[in-house]
Amino acid sequence: MIEMGISVLSFGRTSLTMRAEVRNMITRSPILTIDKMVFVSVDDEGRPVAHGRTSTIDSDAEGSVTPL
Repeated sequence: MIEMGISVLSFGRTSLTMRAEVRNMITRSPILTIDKMVFVSVDDEGRPVAHGRTSTIDSDAEGSVTPL
C-alpha cells in the first residue's frame, strides 16, 4: 500500500508551486518524489489570470474557512 503527500511550496499571483511524495505506507520509505510542480491558472484564451489564493486556507466574506 502507498500514500501520497502534497505540500505547497509557494503562491504566485497566477500560479501555485507544489511538491509531492509517494511513500510506502508501512515503512514510510519514499518511492517517488516530485520536487516541483507548477500549476498556472489560465482563462479561456490560455492566458495566465490571478487565482486569488494567498495561503492553503482562505476565509470568505462571512469568515468561513475554505481549505485549498
